[in-house]
This record gives sequence, structure tokens and C-alpha cells, in this order.
Amino acid sequence: MIGKSLWDYIFIRTCILFLHLVAPISVTYSLVGPLVRLPFKLPRVLQLWLALEAAFYLAVYLPRKTYLQNAARHPLPPCREERKELFDRCHSNIPDPVQYLRKWFRGAPVAEIKRENVKDFFRWAFFNTGKPEPAYEEELEEDVASQLGMCVSVVDTAASMRLWRHSFKFYQPSFLQYLTVFPLRPLTLFGSHSSSGQRLTYWHRPHTSKTRLPILFIHGIGIGLYPYINFLADLNAEGNEDAADGEVGIIAIEILSISSRITAEALTKKEMSEEIQHILEGHSWQKVVLVSHS
Repeated sequence: MIGKSLWDYIFIRTCILFLHLVAPISVTYSLVGPLVRLPFKLPRVLQLWLALEAAFYLAVYLPRKTYLQNAARHPLPPCREERKELFDRCHSNIPDPVQYLRKWFRGAPVAEIKRENVKDFFRWAFFNTGKPEPAYEEELEEDVASQLGMCVSVVDTAASMRLWRHSFKFYQPSFLQYLTVFPLRPLTLFGSHSSSGQRLTYWHRPHTSKTRLPILFIHGIGIGLYPYINFLADLNAEGNEDAADGEVGIIAIEILSISSRITAEALTKKEMSEEIQHILEGHSWQKVVLVSHS
């Protein structure tokens, strides 16, 4: 460890000064020594060392220093087609896009990784820049849409499979509604039921309890129901504790317009209330416990 006392500081500064003086002293002695008779004579070993230091300084250090000050010769940047090919090659070798992005963003939850974060990452990785460049923005948007689309698809598939495993059934208004969402949700075509609403999709678990109210869950802004799967599973498990009383039903509404998807515009307050009312009436639920987030 380097000491922190005054004498330690003086010693370190003296050593630095000595090392800085080695080159000029070596050059001066090597040039002046053969021309002027000095009042002293250094040992041959020391003379040889000074000569080697001078030779290195003049023949290697100074030319190298001058060379390194020249402007760097960067390779020509790839064209758009070449960048697209590189992006596709990288993309095809990512087995889990969600984990890939999370690792790059230091383990951040998927819901906290925003579009601008991904664009910054792509600027660094494929465009060699850290700030927006108008010439690249259109291409960047295409790359981001492709990557986020893959992530959303993976997350949506995982959420659907886990909800089915916990005895939830999927409801959607119609097949046409399926076509208005991007990325598409192919798994929801299997085993889906017809919704009483006109625009909202949701997951439903039947209510059979005679003493407890069913639960209506509405998620917040993010990536849909995926972050809440464990919470819904816990509600599901607690609702089954009293077998004699029956099970507590759950309806988990999906609001795709705030779930990182390209879809129809968000419903107004009145439209949302009417949609939810139609859904509750479709299952003959008069009273519910409302659970929501953000």
C-alpha cells in the first residue's frame, strides 16, 4: 500500500521526477559527451545504459508518439444491408431474447426496459454512436420493433402457459380482435372462449365460493399480466384452502394498449367501465373485490 504521510508523498514525487529526467539526461549526455571533455567520467555500464535510453527515446518513442497523434483511419461503416444481415445473424443466435436484454441492462425487470433503452443499446452495438443520428433513426426503429416484438412474444407465451396451468381460461371478443394485435398471440387461438365484452380480452377462473367475493384484477402499465403471474397464482392457491366453501373466482383483465403492443387506441374511462361491466354480467358477478396496480 502507498503511504499517506508527507514523506511518502515527497518520495513518490521524487521518483516520478527522476523517471521523467532519464530520457533528457540520456540524450544530453550521449550528444555532449563525445564533443566536450567533461570534468567527470561515468562507468562504462552507466554510459551504455544512457546510450540505450537515448537511442530508444530518439528512434522509438518520438516517432511512435508522432504517429499516434495522427487521425485514426477507421474502416468504412457497413451499409444498411450489411447492418441488417449482421442484426439478423445476432438475433438468430439469441435463444432467450428476454434474458439477453435483461443481462445487458444489469438484471433490470423486463417492464422497466423501455424502447429508448433498447435504442441506445442498438446505437452502441450496430451504429457506433451514443447519440441519436437522424440518418439512422428509421432503421433503428425497425430493429427495435423486431427485438421488442420477439421479447413480447416470448413473455406472452410464457404468461399464457402459466395461466393455463393455474386453471385460468382465456376469453376474447372475436377472431378479428386477434388480428388487431401485434405481435400476434397464436397460443390464444387454442382453447379461447367468447367474451361478453367487445374489445377487452381477459383470463377467467370460475367462482364457486358461497361466502367470499370473486376478484377482479386490472394490471398496470408494462408488459401485461406476466409480472403478476406469481401474485395471481398465490390468490388462486389461497382461494382453494377452504374446499367446503368452494373456490374464489378471478377475472384478470388484459389492457393491451398499455402492454408494449401495437393495437387499437386506449379505451376512454366510460368505455372501459362499460366493457368491464359487460364482462362481469357475462359471468353473473354482481359484486367483486377490485385489485389493481398503477
